[in-house]
Amino acid sequence: MTGGRNGPPPADGARDHRLDPARSACVLIGVGDYTDLPPLKSVSHNLDALERALADEAVWGVPEDHRWVVRNPRTQWQMIKPIQEAAEKAEDTLLVYYAGHGLLDSGDDALHLTLTVSQPGEPTLALSYEELRRTLGDVRSSVRRRVVILDCCYSGQVLDRMSAREAVSGRITRIDGSYIMTSTAGNRRAMAPRGSKYTAFTGEFLKALTESDARFEREKWLTLDQIYQVVRESLLAKGLPEPQQQSRNGVGDLPFVRNPLRQRSGLAEPPPYWTGRKRLLASAVLLVVAATSAAGGVWWPPGQEPPTSGPCGTEDVSLLSTSDDLDEAPLHGEQIEGLSALALDGTSGDALALPDDDPGRIYRLSLGPAAGLEPRARRVQGLYREDGTRYSHGFDGEGLVLEKGGKTVLVSTEGSPAIRRFDLKTGRELGRVPLPELFRLPPAGQAQRSRNVESLTATDDGRHLFVGLEAPLAGDDDKHGRAGLRIQRYEGTPGGSYRPDHQYAYETEEGMYLSELVALDGEHLLALERGGLVGLGNSIHVYRVDLSDADDVAGGGVGEGSADAYTEKELLFDLAACPPGRVKSKRPQPNDIVENVEGMAVGPPPKGEEHRGRRLLYLVSDDNGQHDRRTRLYALSVRLP
Repeated sequence: MTGGRNGPPPADGARDHRLDPARSACVLIGVGDYTDLPPLKSVSHNLDALERALADEAVWGVPEDHRWVVRNPRTQWQMIKPIQEAAEKAEDTLLVYYAGHGLLDSGDDALHLTLTVSQPGEPTLALSYEELRRTLGDVRSSVRRRVVILDCCYSGQVLDRMSAREAVSGRITRIDGSYIMTSTAGNRRAMAPRGSKYTAFTGEFLKALTESDARFEREKWLTLDQIYQVVRESLLAKGLPEPQQQSRNGVGDLPFVRNPLRQRSGLAEPPPYWTGRKRLLASAVLLVVAATSAAGGVWWPPGQEPPTSGPCGTEDVSLLSTSDDLDEAPLHGEQIEGLSALALDGTSGDALALPDDDPGRIYRLSLGPAAGLEPRARRVQGLYREDGTRYSHGFDGEGLVLEKGGKTVLVSTEGSPAIRRFDLKTGRELGRVPLPELFRLPPAGQAQRSRNVESLTATDDGRHLFVGLEAPLAGDDDKHGRAGLRIQRYEGTPGGSYRPDHQYAYETEEGMYLSELVALDGEHLLALERGGLVGLGNSIHVYRVDLSDADDVAGGGVGEGSADAYTEKELLFDLAACPPGRVKSKRPQPNDIVENVEGMAVGPPPKGEEHRGRRLLYLVSDDNGQHDRRTRLYALSVRLP
C-alpha cells in the first residue's frame, strides 16, 4: 500500500518506544561494479554516507559491531550470511538496505537483486527478493522489527507481493512489525543521475536523515513515515520516480532518528527563559539561516533588490552584466540555439559563436558594452566539406578558435572526432589538424562517442594549440565521479601545420566534465567544468590550470602511477556565487544566474580604473535546443595570473 499503513494503529505510548539503536543492527548492501551490467558509481558513496549517518549518535547511533557493509557481492551467500549474522545480534530492529540494479524475472515479474556477475535473463545469477524475504522471516533471533530499504529499479514490486503472501504465511509480520521503503513503483526504473554523488532516492533519504525540515520543527524524533514523506515530496518536486512504502503494526509511526533541526536549533531541551518573543526571535534567525543555505549562500531581505553586478565570491572575479537577448533570437528564418563555443575577433570587436546542432555553421555576433551586454546576431556562415557539400548531419561542433589574422577558424567536432580548419569567408574546409590515435572512436581509438574533443583553444600568438577531452578514454581513470582526462598541446603556426608536442592529464571534480579551455600562454589555461542534475540545476566552475610541472602522458595511461602526473589547478570562481542579477532561469538552479555554460573566451582589459590588471571573460550557455533552458551571455572582470 502506497503512502499508508496496514494493521492496527500503535497502542498508547507506542511513540515513546524508539527503534533502539543499541539493541539493533543494520546490513548495508551495495553493488556498483558489474561485469555485464552498466556500473553504478554512486552506490559506493551511498554506502559510505549511510553508514556514517546510522552510526552517528546525533542521528541513530547503531554500534560498530552491529553494522555490516557488503560491497559488490558476487554470490547470493555473500548477501545472506551478513543478514543472518546481524539478526543474531539484533534484539530490537534489523535494518537491511540494498542499492544496485534490480531485474525482473521474465516469467513472473519477480524482483531480483543483482550481484556483480548478474546478467539480464539469468535469474540464477542474482538474489530473488523472495529469498531475501524468506531469510528475514526464518532467522532465529529475538529481533522484534524488520526494516527493508530498497534502492533499485522495480523495487515497488515487493509491496504487492508481500501483502498477499504474508497474509497466508505470516512471515515477517508474525513479529512485532515490519517496514519497507522502495525507491520506485513496481513498474518504474530507479535513477542514478550522471554526475551525482548519490543515487536519486538515497541522496534524498540521506538529506531527510541529516538535514532540517521545518515542518517537523517541534518533533524530538523523526519516524520512518515522516522521513518517507520528506523523501517522496522532494523526489516528486524534481520530477523523479515516486518512492513507495509499506508499514506493518505501526512501525512507521515509531521514533527512529533524532530530528536534526532540533539538534542544531537547541529546541530539543529549550531553557525555561526561551519563551515568547525570545523563542520567536530564535525561530526567525533559524529561518534566515535556512533561507541562506537554500539559496547557495546568497540571501536578500524582503523589498531589497539583489545586485545585478558585483563580486563572485572572490575579489578576483566580478560579474559585469548578463543578457538573454540571444535566447531563441530569430536570424534568417531560424532560431539561435545550442551555442557551445565562443571566440572573440579582436579586429572587429565582434564574436564568433559555434552551435553544436545541425547543420554546421558559425554565427557572427556583436556583443555591446561589457557593462551592459546587448548581443545581436549579425550573420551566419554555413560550413562545407572540401568538396563543397554542406555539413548537414552529425557535425556536432564543440570547440572554436579564430586563428591569428582572422581569415581561418579551427573547429573541434565530436560526431566524428576531428579538428577541422575552415575559410571564414566561404565556410569551405581547408584541412585538418591530426588527432592522436587514442582520441578517435573505437576500434581505431578509445574515445567515448559524443564525449570526446570538446574544448579547443590557442595562445594569442597561435604558437600553441590545445584540445581537451570531455570524458576519459577507455581504460583511463574514472573513480568516485572524478574523471581523468587528457589535454593535447600542439606546436605550430596559425593557418599552417601543428604537431603534438605534449599531452597532459587533467582531473575533474566529482560529477563534472571538462567543457572548455582558454589558453593564457603555453603553460597556463583556464578550464571550465560543467555538471548538472535534473531538479538541482547546473554547476559551473572555472579553474586556473598550471601545466608547467605536469608529466607527458602520451605514452601511458591516465591514473596509473603517482598522482603528481595530473596538472595543478585552483578554483577561480563558482558561477553560483555571482550576484543573481535581473535574469531568470526556467529550470531550478542554485542561483538564477546559472545556466548550462559551455563556451568561454578571454577578452581585453575592461574599462575603468577599478578593473586595472584584469581581463574580460565572456561565457555563453548552451540551451540544447530546449525551451526550458536559456541561451545566456555573461561578461565578467577577472584577475588572471
